[in-house]
Amino acid sequence: MKWYIIYFIPILTCQFQKDSHPRPPSCPEHHRQPLNVYCVQDHQLICGFCLTVGQHQGHPIDDLQAAFIRERQAPTHLLARLSEHFVVFWIVYLKCYFLKVCEQVEQDKASCEGLVRQDQQAVEQYFQGLELARKKEPFMGALDTTSVEVSLAYDPLIQKLKELQVGVAWVAGQR
Repeated sequence: MKWYIIYFIPILTCQFQKDSHPRPPSCPEHHRQPLNVYCVQDHQLICGFCLTVGQHQGHPIDDLQAAFIRERQAPTHLLARLSEHFVVFWIVYLKCYFLKVCEQVEQDKASCEGLVRQDQQAVEQYFQGLELARKKEPFMGALDTTSVEVSLAYDPLIQKLKELQVGVAWVAGQR
């Protein structure tokens, strides 16, 4: 065997052993200090010098395993909180939406009823001075029918919207 092979085998073996046991990451501010403490306030790994004399002095700390578990669970907690906020947002939105729609439908119904009343008054005024009372009755009957149809069209819709408002209020009360 050649002498240089015998000479380099221990060096290569030593180099291989160094690479097979990687060092923990080291602090960029304190040369060769391992990052072995977790700063809870800044959510980052720090070395002992950063904790005692560096910019993390006085910050709350945690061990790496507990911090890893807590940080791994953080997205789940955040998602749960966001989901809760999302549900509350939609409940408030639906309450406002149903209230606005119900008010609009009630206004539309009142407008239609007002138009029917105006037409009834116009028919009354037209036939008031004339001796044609029997010709007035079909017009008034048609307007009465229209008034009933307006109520039949709008009342179930208004009732359903009010039920939806109550349902949304119930869901909001359950939260």
